[in-house]
Amino acid sequence: MRPTNRSCSDFFNRLADEAGAPRPYRVYISTRVNAAVFYDTSLLNLFVPAKKNLEIGIGLVNVLSLSEFKAAIAHELGHFAQRSMAVGRWAYVAHGIVAQVVRGRDRFDEFILSRDRIRIPVLGPVFRLALWALRAVIESVFIVVLLVERSLSREMELQADRVAVAIAGSESLVHTLHRLEQADRALDEAGVIATFEARAHGVQLPDIFEVQRLVLEELEQALDDHGRRVSGAAVRRRPPRLW
Repeated sequence: MRPTNRSCSDFFNRLADEAGAPRPYRVYISTRVNAAVFYDTSLLNLFVPAKKNLEIGIGLVNVLSLSEFKAAIAHELGHFAQRSMAVGRWAYVAHGIVAQVVRGRDRFDEFILSRDRIRIPVLGPVFRLALWALRAVIESVFIVVLLVERSLSREMELQADRVAVAIAGSESLVHTLHRLEQADRALDEAGVIATFEARAHGVQLPDIFEVQRLVLEELEQALDDHGRRVSGAAVRRRPPRLW
């Protein structure tokens, strides 16, 4: 039996209440192996909090058990409860502004930076030097702000993990993290298979996520066999895109 919209809403609302977090403004469904908090930002959001949305990827839901899915969503709701996300919002908006100021070029820049000394025969080089110095100072200050924001971001991730562990348990969170790399790879492989079948045989696969699940089973079996061959030796793997 498929869950109804009401039951899904109740599930998210209960988790938000357990996490002590505000409920998502909107929940968006994507095809990715992902779950994330996002919001649309503008200059107004430097002063007014942006409404937080939640993205849930079918490629993620397809490979997790209910407890693992609960851990993943609890982690994201942990971010919803963080007041320090405002710093990230300010840094994000400021980044767009600084990028435009430092790297953008408009008619004023063309006029000042022009090599045509007929327009400004004496002051042209002075203006160019002053403009370059101002942009260098703005960019340097912003780099410091960005480094501080990234350090805070790491702490926010750890705190969100603590929320997930408190709600779903550490075992569920560990299993979720462990499955993400293979889930990423399996969905990529499923896309390759679907493209090949369409081009070579004119066959449209009815459910690419079913193919993802089958590929994932084969990957897990192959990795399990490889684990036995290396006799417990540590194997370095790339981190999944979600984390």
